[in-house]
Amino acid sequence: MADVNFCRVVKRFGEVSVLRDVDIEIKSGEFVVIVGPSGCGKSTLLRILAGLEEPTGGRILIDGQDMDGRSPGERGIAMVFQSYALYPHKTVAENIAFPLRMAGADKNEIASKVRTAAQILQIEPLLDRKPRQLSGGQKQRVAIGRAIVRQPRVFLFDEPLSNLDADLRSQMRAEIVRLHRLLGTTMLYVTHDQVEAMTMADRIVVMNGGVVQQVGEPLELFESPANQFIASFIGSPKINLVDCIVRTEGSKVSLDLGDEALRICLPGLQPGGKLPARIGIRPDSVALEAIPDTYIKFPFTVERTEFLGSRTRYFGSLAARVPFAIDVPGTPGTLDGQRHEIGIDLARVYLFDAAGQTISASAPPRAVSAGPIESCSNSKGRDDAS
Repeated sequence: MADVNFCRVVKRFGEVSVLRDVDIEIKSGEFVVIVGPSGCGKSTLLRILAGLEEPTGGRILIDGQDMDGRSPGERGIAMVFQSYALYPHKTVAENIAFPLRMAGADKNEIASKVRTAAQILQIEPLLDRKPRQLSGGQKQRVAIGRAIVRQPRVFLFDEPLSNLDADLRSQMRAEIVRLHRLLGTTMLYVTHDQVEAMTMADRIVVMNGGVVQQVGEPLELFESPANQFIASFIGSPKINLVDCIVRTEGSKVSLDLGDEALRICLPGLQPGGKLPARIGIRPDSVALEAIPDTYIKFPFTVERTEFLGSRTRYFGSLAARVPFAIDVPGTPGTLDGQRHEIGIDLARVYLFDAAGQTISASAPPRAVSAGPIESCSNSKGRDDAS
């Protein structure tokens, strides 16, 4: 096990900046997932840590030791690639043993470590097979076994499950988590799949455009996103984002929804006139039936229905013109073309400024009223009464 520190790491390819002042501290034994859209720099960061790329600036520390000038073999790291990278002419046992043979290990030591890795990964019956005789999941286990026998200080996984089908991905996620618990080794796992990040990580690093957007535990990122990008990237189905105006008289937020407006009290807002912003409402924080009294009600027109077994998703428009989606339990039925009243859970509303940063409040929001937009600009009496 080892601590890993990225200290203001920069990477440029010519004029293109791929990584920009990346600072991450990873504790010994942690399982950290680096997630983000394609091209955000996450795989480049992993390759720099492995010694396969040189940083343009900054430092990489493993257990406090600067890795500048250290070759990949001197870093105590094992990497599992997306492509498996197995030798097609070698057996499973030979593939797993290859790094030990290259290091000049004793024959008995090699046999013992290969056997132990095969037991851990439950692939003992496959040791005499060639890669062409294996399924995708079995090939991935062999690639992981080849990493295990090196007994590294740090495991690196670069999108290892992207070539597998949905069932195998779910199975391999559980296997890798089990492996981490068994070995207790520091693991860094790169993926663009937020489901993998949310279900596997002790902590998640979210990147975009070569910049670390937020670092935190899965639930923390879901419930307290630092900005609009995090709120949009973490969570399925995707959060609804609605343009609005922050009216700071009485700390009100007005959602311009055509003929109607929702006004919410956010006590943490500071006075400052009208400010453009966006409000985020997760589809599963909306009620379609048995709407609680604490929810604010709005008309919703259904355009498309998706049945998902225990849940149903409806896609349509809020107040006739704002694109909106809701995700509700059960199977209320197909409502395409119908107009229904829905309730929005104000305790789960997010507000973002014009730059996309979260506007925090010192207390949970509460509804003031829902009605014509004009009532938002001249409502002192109602504000005081509420």
